[in-house]
Amino acid sequence: MQADGMAQLRGEKILASLSAAEQRQLAEQIAGGRRATLKTLFTVVRDSVRKGRELDKKVVFKKVFGRPYTEQEDYLLRNEFRLLVGKAQEVIASAVQMQELRSNPAVYDLALLRGLMEKKLWLEFEGTYKKALERAAQEHDYNTARLLTDMYFSYLMQKEGAYELYAESHALLHDHLHFVKKLYRAEVAHNQSRRIVCEHLMRAANTVADT
Repeated sequence: MQADGMAQLRGEKILASLSAAEQRQLAEQIAGGRRATLKTLFTVVRDSVRKGRELDKKVVFKKVFGRPYTEQEDYLLRNEFRLLVGKAQEVIASAVQMQELRSNPAVYDLALLRGLMEKKLWLEFEGTYKKALERAAQEHDYNTARLLTDMYFSYLMQKEGAYELYAESHALLHDHLHFVKKLYRAEVAHNQSRRIVCEHLMRAANTVADT
């Protein structure tokens, strides 16, 4: 590859890492925008990656901006590459989130409850919360249980106050503290087991180094 900037290298590398579906998603996002220079740059980089060709900065600049490259305007191309990398990173993050939503019921429950809260679908929210909390408790998923009770407390606090409401909130905070304590103990045990593994590996590595 010719002497191109770090932004260009990152742009080529990240596009090459995308799956066909992710490239289509990225293409749709960029096509829906107003920035013609970014659309052109995406097409140029995508075609180069597909054909396994190296990009020449001056050629890319001419295609994107319609005029010869100059060092004084190099920042323009760097900026377009940064925008392209940012869009590609959004696609990657979105793909991971969708995978987690499909494979992890706890992530799905939390996302659904946030959506129901935003839409003020309170009946659906309450029913979903009870099922999600029951599942989290059964699976000893104390972090999710903590987040769920946190969310439900926020829901209770926006309702009109009455004694029964405050009593329910107080009981909920007791449950929340219970999950926090359980989570703390689980995290301490998890941390300890990891340290034991690291210490074992350190001793093994030190033994190899001494031989």
